[in-house]
Amino acid sequence: MTLFENTGAASTPSPGVALPGAYPRRLYLPGAPVARPSPVGVPSLVFWVYLVACVSLLGLLNFTQVTYIATPAGNFNGDDILLTVVVLGSAPTYLAWRGAHRSRLIRTLEIAWLIYVAILFVSSLSSPVDSLTEMFVNLRFVSRFVLFFPAAAILSTSRNRKAFFAFSLAIAATGTLFNIAQATLGPVSLFSSPVYSADIHGEVGDLYRVYLEITNYIIFVFFLSLCASVVYRRILFTAFAAFLAISFLVIYYRSLWIALVCGLVTVLAIYGAQRRLRRRVVVTLVVVPVVLIASGFALSFLGINAFADVIARIDEGIYAYSTDTGTWGTRVNMAYTMLARFNWNDWLLGAGLFGSYWSDFGVLDVFLHVGVAGCLAVAFLMVSCLSVGIAAVVRCIRAADRLGQVIGGAAAAFTVTLVVYSFPASNFLQPYTMTTLAVATALASAVLASQPTVQPRAAPVRRDSTYPPAVGLGGAKHASPLRVPGPDGGPERGTRR
Repeated sequence: MTLFENTGAASTPSPGVALPGAYPRRLYLPGAPVARPSPVGVPSLVFWVYLVACVSLLGLLNFTQVTYIATPAGNFNGDDILLTVVVLGSAPTYLAWRGAHRSRLIRTLEIAWLIYVAILFVSSLSSPVDSLTEMFVNLRFVSRFVLFFPAAAILSTSRNRKAFFAFSLAIAATGTLFNIAQATLGPVSLFSSPVYSADIHGEVGDLYRVYLEITNYIIFVFFLSLCASVVYRRILFTAFAAFLAISFLVIYYRSLWIALVCGLVTVLAIYGAQRRLRRRVVVTLVVVPVVLIASGFALSFLGINAFADVIARIDEGIYAYSTDTGTWGTRVNMAYTMLARFNWNDWLLGAGLFGSYWSDFGVLDVFLHVGVAGCLAVAFLMVSCLSVGIAAVVRCIRAADRLGQVIGGAAAAFTVTLVVYSFPASNFLQPYTMTTLAVATALASAVLASQPTVQPRAAPVRRDSTYPPAVGLGGAKHASPLRVPGPDGGPERGTRR
């Protein structure tokens, strides 16, 4: 944006100040924040379709088992149809949004997502298939990783972000209830419907290890609630975060517990750097474990020995790690087997996204399937996501945008959690995990793009004699100097009364 902007209407200079040049111009003072143009936003129908799509793409329900449309490229399921509508409906808005913002961090994040999706696309094409239809099915699987781009356009308006925030709280609470109920039922499905599916990983004490795909998004909403408790100073958000944490307790995933601790440290580091938020973030991080302990006592009164089961899982993990037994030993043995079978001529692009190499180690699986190029793309993407989240917090603190501070902090904490959690799990190649990251970083990017910019201060220049200074009421010798912008954008020395 230039220092002057034509408004098309004549204006009158203030008395006693001579403004050189043409008057029909709007003055922008150097160093003052300049608001960005308000985003147009997508049609409301596209936004509602996006919400319905997120119910399945984020893992609460599974629409891939319903609504089939037969095509030469295979059967289009519910996710394919909804995602196609969302991408096509938001494309004009995304192009306008991308042309409006000038953030280098967002540009870098867009490039990171494009590189990541391009490598997955090439790897999908190189995977062995039995028919052309199967190849198109694989490509449709990769299409879910592009959710960042329509999400950034759809969530570019403050109204849509607030509505999506409430929607996120609702589906996370529902997913937590599903996790708790399914953990008590075990192999008996909570719903006898094709749109609901749960993975059962054995029994631990009085509960079953249940994993629902919505768990990844519950992690992000957990950090949203935690950051909202810090920024808004509402105990209700703290209690809601503790309620969501029960879902992490009953699934008994040790690696997830370690990753969540790293995410909490990230929240402490981001908000602890702000003096006015330092005490609040410490109080919040103390209250959540206290509420979790209280929840454990409540489960004990219901006949579920949560504390004993958690301690048993930790002891089992320490013993398995020290002796290479249990699930850890199985993963190590599988990793050695996969490396022995791997064709090292495919070191650059891997053996294909849909190959048979699965070791259950995140970074190793990325290398086996998409090679060194995929590992570098994932690293670039993670660094870009973390940078956008932190930048959104810093910019929103300056602009007093509290919701933006919450979103940025949650996006950064979730990125760190995902990186730590993905060392023993293949999350970087899973659509539900990466769509959660796409939504989180799209929210942070939309917030960062909506913040005002600051005009650089113009360097002082020597007064041009072409435009003599105006004379005050007291005469020229009593006129006090005042810098006003000249026709070339630099300051021009004038006078005032």
